[in-house]
Amino acid sequence: MHLYHLLRRELRLSNRFIVAVAILAGLTNALILYLVNSTAHAPEDASKISYLWWIVITIATFVVSQRYLLITMASDVEQTLHRIRLRLMQKIQNAELLPFEAVGRAQIYSGLSTDLITISAVSLVLTLTFQSLLLIFFGLIYVAIQSLMALVIYLVFMAIGTRIFIRRYSNLAATRHAAMRHENEMMDAVSHLLDGFREVKMDEMRRSDLHAHLEEASDIVVSLNRRTDVLTSNLNVFFSASLYTLLTVVVLALPALDAVDAEVMMSLTSAMIFLIAPLIVLVNAIPMFNNANVAADRLSQLEVAIDQHLRPMSKRQGEPLVVYEAPFRDIVFDHVEFDYVSASQGNGFHLGPLDLSISPGETIFISGGNGSGKSTFAHLLIGLYFPTRGEVRLDGQRLSESNAAMYRELFSVIFYDFHLFDRLYGLRDIDPMRVEQLLERLQLTGKTELIGDRFSTLNLSTGQKRRLSLLMSELEDKPIYVFDEWAAEQDPEFRRYFYTSILPEFKSRGKTVIAVTHDDRYYDSDYIDRILHFEEGRLR
Repeated sequence: MHLYHLLRRELRLSNRFIVAVAILAGLTNALILYLVNSTAHAPEDASKISYLWWIVITIATFVVSQRYLLITMASDVEQTLHRIRLRLMQKIQNAELLPFEAVGRAQIYSGLSTDLITISAVSLVLTLTFQSLLLIFFGLIYVAIQSLMALVIYLVFMAIGTRIFIRRYSNLAATRHAAMRHENEMMDAVSHLLDGFREVKMDEMRRSDLHAHLEEASDIVVSLNRRTDVLTSNLNVFFSASLYTLLTVVVLALPALDAVDAEVMMSLTSAMIFLIAPLIVLVNAIPMFNNANVAADRLSQLEVAIDQHLRPMSKRQGEPLVVYEAPFRDIVFDHVEFDYVSASQGNGFHLGPLDLSISPGETIFISGGNGSGKSTFAHLLIGLYFPTRGEVRLDGQRLSESNAAMYRELFSVIFYDFHLFDRLYGLRDIDPMRVEQLLERLQLTGKTELIGDRFSTLNLSTGQKRRLSLLMSELEDKPIYVFDEWAAEQDPEFRRYFYTSILPEFKSRGKTVIAVTHDDRYYDSDYIDRILHFEEGRLR
């Protein structure tokens, strides 16, 4: 059981103490059955009153132990899931870009959201199920005290029923696992519909094919979920039928064999009825445990996948960087080559060899067609990719995975497919007047505003979102700015303003600017120091 192994490995509660409390709760529950039957058979009213006091004490003990057990277990399971969530997020944050891309966002999203929520939902049921098992155990001891013949009948039925149950449960678990896998595939298709909505609207054949894919994926999920429901229903029906059969056999067989008298028969019947509740708890918990078990398996697979692609910091080779008072002296590419191989498609891309040097205060434009290597070069420059061969050096110091974090602090980057945060993460003591000035300069006044450390809305056009990302980049005030097709979504007026006013101002402030751009009409601007042109992975 993946869920069992996960919780056993991660829970910090004392197993002995929890088991002791659970045994106490289960024992008092079974003791109530004994006391109730003893009270019913007590010959005198005085004896009944004495039993009644014991029943009150036992119920109070049960309530206290049960409440403690449920609250403690639920709290510790939540804390455990919290630690797992933080551990996974920490590992993801420590991963480099290529390993992160190899794991895949869908699997990460599913693990950090759906799977953890599924396990969380089963925390109380887990405690009740364990306690139900204990109650059944103590109930069987009570049955044994009353009649060994009855115990034998109970155990034979339980053995046969358990064997049938395990076989049917295996089919149920496999079906649910397949359903969850296809649900992930269906959600991938849904994300294509949402993220590529404009592209879908522009091509009827694409829309038709995507719809057919979604319909097929949904049909598979419906079919598997329906089969899961059928298997679960069959288990419930099997359980009910088994209970009725067992009760009938006990009621008819024992008196016929003269194994028990009427008084014992009444006690056995009440015990049977008493055990129905914990058995119902066990059967009703099956679907939740099945889902949680699959979720625990997928969560473990996610962590294994992350660990396989994540090189621990202790194994990352490289010397610490020394950053001097000046931003930097130079960034040098020394025979840098980079090989990228797509895990899904199997094809690759080669960049280099590159030999170049970047000095403080330079403004460099990067040009080239799609797939020429511009973005790969930018990722190497900012330290998100690392050379397959050759070196990137900052002030003569070799860049590596071990020291890249400090190197990246030199850069403020706006990617072409950038993500816009609604809060000023990483920024401290921001002057609200400075923000207001930048909003006005970037023509965003009235579109959004800064309230505390959060912008009131991100419901902006793509061009406006790029301007807001530029505002945040300005507030970072880093020595090097990298813009990847920043002006692509701007109207002609603001595009011109970006090239003729904003970039020259960066130049005058001594900032180093590397701009990936196709706007060749501005290539002859006097503030540009160099234009690097890429073709088929080579710098021409």
